[in-house]
Order: sequence, then C-alpha cells, then structure tokens
Amino acid sequence: IEMIIRDGMINDTAVALDNALLDGSAPVTGVRPASILNGVAGHTATGATTAAIIADLKTILGTLMAANAATKPVLIMNSAQMLGLSTIVVATGGFLLREEIATGRLLGVPVISSTTFPTGNVIVADAAYVATAFGTPDIDLSDTATRTMADAQAKAPTQAEGAAGVVGTAEQVPAKGGIDVALDAATTPAYAAGYQAQSMYQTWSVAVRFVMPVSWAMTRAGVIDRITGATS
Repeated sequence: IEMIIRDGMINDTAVALDNALLDGSAPVTGVRPASILNGVAGHTATGATTAAIIADLKTILGTLMAANAATKPVLIMNSAQMLGLSTIVVATGGFLLREEIATGRLLGVPVISSTTFPTGNVIVADAAYVATAFGTPDIDLSDTATRTMADAQAKAPTQAEGAAGVVGTAEQVPAKGGIDVALDAATTPAYAAGYQAQSMYQTWSVAVRFVMPVSWAMTRAGVIDRITGATS
C-alpha cells in the first residue's frame, strides 16, 4: 500500500506542476513562482477554418520572431486540442495536419500536449529561455509522527498556515510551515484553533510526506505567447 500511495502522490504532483506552470497565476512569496503565462494576454482565435488556424499559429510564432527569439520554439496545447487539429479535413477529403501531428510537430514546431491544460488555448514559448530547477523528491513515512488536520477550502494539502496559525490558502504551504500542535509563542496551536491532531503512533497509522522543491522562470520577456478561444 505504501508503494501505491507513493505512485499516487507522484502522479498527482505531475498534474499539480502542469497546472501551476500554465494557470497564469501570480507568484506567492515563499510558496510558488509565477506561472509562465502570468501577464501574457495573448490573442483570441480568429476562427475554426483552416486558413484561420494557420493564421493564428503564424501570429503567435511571429511573436517569437519579432523578439529574435525562435531558438527552440515549442507549442503547448491540450491533448484534445491536438486531436482536433489532426482531424481537420481539406476540400479533397484528406487530413491536413494528421501526418505531421503524428510526428509530434505542427508547422515544423515540436508540440507538447497535456490533458491538464485548458482546451481552447495554444501556447508557443521559446524553450531556450525557460529556466527550471527541480530538487530530488523526498518521500518520508512515519508511524510515530503527529499531524494536524486543518483544511483550507477543503483541498489538500491541509497544512496551509496563515497569520497567528490560522488556515491560509489551499495548496500553499510555506517551507517548514503548517499548523503547530503545541502552544507556540508565535502562532495559535491546533487545539486552540479548533483543529484536530492525530498521533500516528496512538492510532496505529502511517503518515506519508512528499516534498519536492521546484522553481521556474522565463529568463527573457517577449518569448511566450498564446491563442485563446480556439475551437479545433
């Protein structure tokens, strides 16, 4: 069961990282970097015709070219969006892009697809200017730890800490943060705030903690753009 839980946590982390990287959110000091789409307004799709789709792709690819930054262009889209593009039929009945998409490219540009990325959006970025840092995942198990069960918006993780020990924002836990179990000079302890504490030792349970330090940033402006409202 421990291995099953580990695998589940790793899979969920992959989804969470995809969302955080591409959700457009601003940075949260000490918690998470800004999404690479933060502040990127992008362009609205001009239509669903073949000509409109190609024109929209040329628009966002042109953003990189205008910035002299098309060293390693990459397109990012939802897997359903990629499937939709591969089914575009020309007047003669053939599939316009199916063979190219089958090779993982579109207009000669590599395509990355993700089921977690919202449909209707297509991103282009110069991967040469995407800086990332990933620490080694640290998975610990303990049958003697004590945990506090304090929830923020009914979403895990449940240990988000705000001022005076109150539960803060869901999915945002500062390093070495969390609600204290015992009385502390700086924070309100779990029992005083009405949260429940559970001893793994006393309840014959095992706690699993997963920590993986990550960060990312665009090292240059003007090297990312996107289309919204695409229907194919």
